[in-house]
Amino acid sequence: MVTASEIDLINKTVRACWLVPNGVRGARNLVVKIRIKIAKDGTIQSAQIANPENMGDPVFRAAAESAQRAPMDPKCNKIPLNPAKYKQWETIVINFDPADMQ
Repeated sequence: MVTASEIDLINKTVRACWLVPNGVRGARNLVVKIRIKIAKDGTIQSAQIANPENMGDPVFRAAAESAQRAPMDPKCNKIPLNPAKYKQWETIVINFDPADMQ
């Protein structure tokens, strides 16, 4: 099982590269879910929008596209995780909430 501290490490590492677009920062009721796939060495291999049903909303789209880019930023796409637990954190969903970024 992935521990709370491992989830926190993944969240902090990836969110550090999220550039929240103007007009989105502080938005309420707008949470983007990004499904990331992580290699055994801790490198993020892919990032997909896990809740694309809201992509018709231009504000959501801007937030989602920027959140999707964050895990792929070279400054934030290597996470020091325990390789022995690889199958537990191989794929994980991260919530990006602009209200948390004030």
